[in-house]
Amino acid sequence: MGWLYGFDDSEVLEFPGLVTKVVPHGSMEVTEKPVEGGAALTDHTVLKPLRVTATVFVSPVETRPGLASTVKAATELIERIQAARTVNTVGVAGDVGPWEELLLTEWQVVREFKEGNGGEFELEFTRIVFARAVTNAPIPRRPRDRARINRGPQATAETPRQSLAFATYNRLFGEGLISTNNR
Repeated sequence: MGWLYGFDDSEVLEFPGLVTKVVPHGSMEVTEKPVEGGAALTDHTVLKPLRVTATVFVSPVETRPGLASTVKAATELIERIQAARTVNTVGVAGDVGPWEELLLTEWQVVREFKEGNGGEFELEFTRIVFARAVTNAPIPRRPRDRARINRGPQATAETPRQSLAFATYNRLFGEGLISTNNR
């Protein structure tokens, strides 16, 4: 195994170079002020994404069948892979790797051999973590999923204004406390 990458317009391909070294870097960050005597230590740590540094040797001579390239062609392919933001798999034959779901984040040419037109690249990959969400119940299309009822216009009717004295007079007259009969 070496460095496998995939473009949308082709099948999964192998990079035309020999992966000679792979170093994984895993780290975590502990929060500054954990609660004393409270939750477990794992509640106060944040895992950083896994980073994998790979050293790849490119040679114009076939190191394995079909793996021959120049530094210029390899550089163009690396730039194309980085621009496409494709998911990569990196590993070395044997017990090292493979690491999957890696994104090429940084790279550089470490050595370039002028006579043989070969070179050595150092690449850094960062693992992408995909989150999947599942809901138990469907989300209603309308809030509270109630039927809408047409209640007509909802404006309030204007109330006639009366003076306090007139309203008091009408109330007392209506109860018979004031009489207009002159006897």
